[in-house]
Amino acid sequence: MSRYILDFYCHTARLVLEIDGGYHFSAEQKQHDLRRTADLLDLGIREIRFTNQEVIDNLEKVLADLLASINHPVAE
Repeated sequence: MSRYILDFYCHTARLVLEIDGGYHFSAEQKQHDLRRTADLLDLGIREIRFTNQEVIDNLEKVLADLLASINHPVAE
């Protein structure tokens, strides 16, 4: 498996937080992101993604969604 650089990772929650800038919207990057998400899931690591704009415009919702994801993990 390739190695990836993650924006934020919480080992206890086995959760990756990704904050996506504009380059994540290119077709090539979208494919890369899908492969990475699948690889992480194979390792039992969940991922939650937000855009830069979501963080800037609606931080409260981003934090609420993140907290919900931590408090309600996907069953293994």
